[in-house]
Amino acid sequence: MRANGPQYSWKLFPRSGDFLIHSKLPHEGSPMSSRPSYKQRLAKKAERQRAYRKRVKDQRRPSRSDITATLFHYFVLETAKVGNWKDFNKVMEKITDRLVERGFDRTASTKAIDALVDKYEDGWEFQRRRSSDHDFDE
Repeated sequence: MRANGPQYSWKLFPRSGDFLIHSKLPHEGSPMSSRPSYKQRLAKKAERQRAYRKRVKDQRRPSRSDITATLFHYFVLETAKVGNWKDFNKVMEKITDRLVERGFDRTASTKAIDALVDKYEDGWEFQRRRSSDHDFDE
């Protein structure tokens, strides 16, 4: 190998007879590396996430959880008002199947859905998030 200039290595692939040549570039953390360190990348990522959460909070944009909770609450109350529990149960079976596909226990999923439906039927009002739940800064 040459003492000056980039260093090269190669790898032969026996089945195809092809070979790959690559330069031995400086590794992360070396003085010649232009890539930020792992800790610097994590810090930058955390800062971007804080900025995103602040922007979402300032825009008062609902999350997926907010939307799904509101939809479920509305669905239960409208079903109770109309009394069409047969169709509701069909939909809940499909939702339970999807939860099981995602790795949740069927019995536990059914019990969780039934517990929410019972609460809503008993007059439990939809719980709005407290403002502290939206404060993502810790």
